[in-house]
Amino acid sequence: MKDKKIIILISIIFITVLLLSLTVFLLINDKKGETVKKDDSLQVYGVVVEKGNNYLLVNSVDDKKYYVLNSEIIDLGTFVSISYASKKDAEKGNGFLEILLNEEETNIVDDFTDQDSTYLDEDEKVTTTTTSKTTTPMTTSTISTITTTYRYTNKVSDDEIVSYASNYYSDVKSNKINLDGAKEKFILLVDFIFYDGEIKGKKFKELTSSAKAKVIYYTLLIDAGIDSKWPNYKDNINTKYNDIKSKLIAKYMDLTTSICESSKDNCAQAKSDFKLLKESVSLTWNTLKNAFLYAFDKGKNSLAEWYQIFSGRA
Repeated sequence: MKDKKIIILISIIFITVLLLSLTVFLLINDKKGETVKKDDSLQVYGVVVEKGNNYLLVNSVDDKKYYVLNSEIIDLGTFVSISYASKKDAEKGNGFLEILLNEEETNIVDDFTDQDSTYLDEDEKVTTTTTSKTTTPMTTSTISTITTTYRYTNKVSDDEIVSYASNYYSDVKSNKINLDGAKEKFILLVDFIFYDGEIKGKKFKELTSSAKAKVIYYTLLIDAGIDSKWPNYKDNINTKYNDIKSKLIAKYMDLTTSICESSKDNCAQAKSDFKLLKESVSLTWNTLKNAFLYAFDKGKNSLAEWYQIFSGRA
C-alpha cells in the first residue's frame, strides 16, 4: 500500500514537472513569435506607378515593387509611405498607406550648383569641389569639378560665427534692436548663408555642417522674432529675399539629414534643435512640403528622411 502511494506521488510530480516544462516552452516560443512579428515590420517610401480598382503598385526608393490594397483615388506619380506590420502582410498587400506628396508636388525639375571647400592652414591651399545637379522625381544626374587655389585662411572659429548669430537672436528677443537694425542683421545672415557673404572674414561654406545648421537655426528664430513684433517686415526688402523662410528651412533640413547620416552624436543635437525650432517657428508638414521645393536634394529618399525627422520617428 505504501509503495502504491509512492508510485502515485512520483507520477503526480512527474506530470507536474512535464506540464510546467510545456508551459515554459510555449511561453518562450510565444515571446519569440512576438519578437519576430515586431522585427518583421516594414516601412516603405516610394512613388505610385500602377493602380487598379482596389490596389496600388509602388516603386520604392530602393527600386523595389510593393503592392498595397487601396480603394482611394490616388494619381500615378504620388509619393507615399506604406507601413506593413510584417513581411507576410507586405506580400498580401495589407498595409497602411499615407500620401506624402501628390503627383503635382513631385513633378519638380531643379538645377543648382553647390560648392564644398577644404582649407589647409599649412600652405593656405584650398580644394574646392563644385557640384552641378539636375533632379527629377525619377532620375538624378551629377557633375563634379575639383579646383585648387590659394587664399588667406581666416582663423575665426565656427563657434565664434555661431555665437555671432546667437547674439543677434538675443538682441531681437530682448528688444535691444529697432526694426531697421533687425532687418539689417537678418539680411547680413541671409547673404552669409546663400549669397557668398562673409562674417568676420569667414564664409558659410567654410563652416562644418553642424555649425551651418546652428547658424540657420538662429536665423529662423530671428526671422520669427522680428515677424512677431513687426509683421510682414520683409515686404519692403529686396525681391531676392522672397520665400526666404522656405529656403532657410530647406537648407536646414538638408543639413540635418546629412548630419544624421554621418554622426550619431551630432544627429541627436540636430534633432533636439529641430524639436525646439518646430515649436518656436510653428513648422507643420505642409510648411516642410512647401520648403521641399527649394531642397538641394529632391531624391525621394531625402523627403523620406525629412518626414522621419519631422514625425520624430528617426
